[in-house]
Parts: sequence; structure tokens; C-alpha cells
Amino acid sequence: MRPSSRAKRRAILDAAAEAFVRDGFDRASMDDIAAHAQVSKQTLYSHFGNKDGLFAQVMAEETARALAQIPLEGLEAATAGAGLAARLARLGEDFLAVILTPRMIGLRRLAIAESRRFPEIAEAFARCGRGRSHAALAAEFGRCIRAGLLQGDPDAAAAAFLLLVVIGPVDRAMFDPAPVSGADRTARVADGVRIFLAAFGAAPRAAADRVEARDRAEVPDGPEAADGAEPPDRGGHP
Repeated sequence: MRPSSRAKRRAILDAAAEAFVRDGFDRASMDDIAAHAQVSKQTLYSHFGNKDGLFAQVMAEETARALAQIPLEGLEAATAGAGLAARLARLGEDFLAVILTPRMIGLRRLAIAESRRFPEIAEAFARCGRGRSHAALAAEFGRCIRAGLLQGDPDAAAAAFLLLVVIGPVDRAMFDPAPVSGADRTARVADGVRIFLAAFGAAPRAAADRVEARDRAEVPDGPEAADGAEPPDRGGHP
């Protein structure tokens, strides 16, 4: 796809997401969407077929776009204890910063409201959102388990992390028009991480041993590793 075509498609999806969130599916106007995207109505239909097709693409692409903004890798490089807790808290904050935007909350409400008419779209929204989040977290937690930082089943760990850290603030935002404050969000994340680590954190000594072994494995062996090192003590012999 040419850059101009990608930009045009992005403009259409942005205009459509705004219209669907603001007006709902029924009241959203294809004429208004085309006008806001600065394209012809014919271009709109040639890209997406009809309003149903446009709605489906908005749901799929917005959830994928949101997930792509969350850095889900690198936890296994953390140190045990406070280092891991801090990285998990940062991950939780990153999740909520993306998911609690007005657009994402609006799309989530819309997927639920239209789930009877478009069950496949609601299912795709859940699969692209929570499903992909779960899979990405499970893969990362699996690496943490192999590094000795966590214990247990990675799928269970991913489900627990989402439940303890993410879902509560999202559910509150869905039904409470007042935005979740930064202080409330930080406190919720900290509590969730603490409970998560109580269940899935590796025993402190075992975690420390595994991290130490990992660090030793990263130090090269052989003569090149000894460059600049002090000569060994030979008990006073010349």
C-alpha cells in the first residue's frame, strides 16, 4: 500500500472511531465520516465495503494499535525482588495508560452495546484486546519463570496479572463517568503487583541464585576474560 493510501486509510479509521464513539453505530453517518476524513464517500465504500465493514475494521485495528504501544518484553532482565516489582508496576501503568483513554473505553462500551447485532465483532474485539494481551503476557511471564524470577504456570500468571492490575480500573471506567485519578491508578497497580508476586514470585533465595547464575553465564570464559585482572596469589613464591 502506498504511503498516501495508508495515510488516507488511517484518516478514515480515525474519523470513524470518533464518530462511532460519539454517536453510536446507528447514528454515525458515513457522510460525516467521509467529510471529517477529507475523502469522498465513494473512497470510503471502496476501502471498507459498507458501514458494517468499517465498524469491524475500526474495532480490530484500534485494539491492535493500542496493544502495540505497551512494551511487553524485557521483564526477565530484571533483578529479583524490588527490581521485578518496579518493572511489573511500570507494565501495569503502561497497560492502563493505553486502555483507559476515552477512545478505548468508548469502543469497549460500543462493542458491548452492539454485541447482539455484531457478535463476531464483539468476539474479535475481545480476542484482539484481552486475548492478545493475555498471550503476550503469558509469553513474557514464561521467560521470567525460566529465568527464576517467577514460578507457576505462565497462563495462570497472565490471567492473574490482568485481573489484579488491569481489569478493576477498566471496569470502573466503564460504569463511572469520573475518570480514574492517577493516584488511584498507581495505588491499584501497586496493590495488584504485591498480590501477584505473593502468588507467583519465586522464593527470594531461589530467585537470587538463578539471577546470579544468569549473570555468571554472561561473563566470558578463557584468557580474554582475565585481561586486566590481578595475578593470582601464589603464597609468596616468586
